[in-house]
Amino acid sequence: AMVRDGVHIGPGSMVLPGSSIAIGAYLGRECQIDAGCSIGLCATLGNGVFLEAGSRVGGVLNPAERFPAIINDHCVLAMGSAVMGS
Repeated sequence: AMVRDGVHIGPGSMVLPGSSIAIGAYLGRECQIDAGCSIGLCATLGNGVFLEAGSRVGGVLNPAERFPAIINDHCVLAMGSAVMGS
């Protein structure tokens, strides 16, 4: 897995090989990130979130008025799904 500096990974969370997590992302407690997943800049995942293989969560850095994707607690993103910020 490629996890950039500045990423918060909560206790009990697991990131499998082949995933990528961009700077500023926040993962809550006990998240599971499956192989091939991508989490974008400043994206936020709540506690107990499960991303199945190939799922993508978009992020945003500029412009400042845009918002990254926020996934609430205990959500499951099915294989190959995508959630993008605004």
